[in-house]
Amino acid sequence: MLNSIGYSLTEDIMGAVVAVVKPLLIQIATHPAVKNLVVELLSKYVKSTDNSIDDVVLELVKEKLFTPQA
Repeated sequence: MLNSIGYSLTEDIMGAVVAVVKPLLIQIATHPAVKNLVVELLSKYVKSTDNSIDDVVLELVKEKLFTPQA
């Protein structure tokens, strides 16, 4: 369903959800559960593409997110 501007209602709802969830995720960004969520979301995105660059990025993100910082 399109509204008067031409955006779908789903896009409006997702924009609102992101506006609410994003600040919460940023506050708890270092928690392992959030790190796992980032990897899961990126993995899903990587599966939807046909290039190899994002595969390399995924592996780098996994490595860096779960390596203890000095």
